[in-house]
Amino acid sequence: MVTLQHRFKSIQGLQVLQKEPQLRVLVLDIWNACNYNCLYCYGKADSFTSKNSLLTLKEYKQLFKDAKTFGVKTIWFLGGHENSLNPIYFDLLKIIEDLEMFSVSFVNGSIFSLDATAYQKIFSLQNSSIVIKIDSLNEQRQNFLTGNKNSANYLKTAIVLLSQKSLLGTNSEQLPRIGISTVLTRFNYLDIPQIFELALRNNWAYFCDGILRSGQANEINLEPSKEQIDQLFQRLQTVIEKFHLKILPKQVINFYDQECLIFDNYIFITPEGLALPCAGFPEQKDLLGHINEGLDTLWQRKKNLIEKYYSLNCTNDKCPCRVHLEDKTI
Repeated sequence: MVTLQHRFKSIQGLQVLQKEPQLRVLVLDIWNACNYNCLYCYGKADSFTSKNSLLTLKEYKQLFKDAKTFGVKTIWFLGGHENSLNPIYFDLLKIIEDLEMFSVSFVNGSIFSLDATAYQKIFSLQNSSIVIKIDSLNEQRQNFLTGNKNSANYLKTAIVLLSQKSLLGTNSEQLPRIGISTVLTRFNYLDIPQIFELALRNNWAYFCDGILRSGQANEINLEPSKEQIDQLFQRLQTVIEKFHLKILPKQVINFYDQECLIFDNYIFITPEGLALPCAGFPEQKDLLGHINEGLDTLWQRKKNLIEKYYSLNCTNDKCPCRVHLEDKTI
């Protein structure tokens, strides 16, 4: 099935993804805390709570060297916590750069207010990309959805800094190195076209995801109605026509109803060094092992899981990890 979303190759560092299963990306959660309390945060699930000591700079340096040898191209900072709060975050970016690999960091944007040198530290590196969270350009809704009264002000600072110039990667595709991520809810569905337009005006990548029924999102109904989705699509169509894009409104948003573009390319590493098939497999029974067993062993276990589990239990036209996460019957 042809995937509709035009998302994962729209930023430097993710152009490495391919259809054929191979470990090309390590997805890391490197911290155990967050200064936001987002209504939809899957990191509030018990399975994402760090119980042991976090990996050290020395351990990450060895992991990255091993990854480079194994053929990994990109280190992706993601997870249910704010990775930029980790004191060694910038050191990790530099190590990745020195190894001639790419890094992509998904952050909430507060780092640009908390550290006046953050912009320079990140973008002085040629292979470093960053994606910031924007759920609304309305101050009240942004603060409400992120659970932080300073969120909107942090966001304003980030936008001013990031809008100074359009940063393109050095790879041949000239992909942007800045992106925006949004989670679609019933509270911000009409804000998304405005956020999408902000991304287009600045030549930034845009990543918009539907709500997941996991973690904190289980405690409140956040899903937009069909009528709200229809209104959203109508407004997105106006933006699409304004910028002469050849896409459909539904291609802007990932509803997890299409084949996953990244699943066969990565494994997820927790702050303690545990390996999961992906962020959608948070249970202990899904563990692939620990990084001290070696990436070759962990990747072979994931390949075995793909062949044994998905061929029997998942349809081929839906994001498999989200099926597993949301539907406990399979």
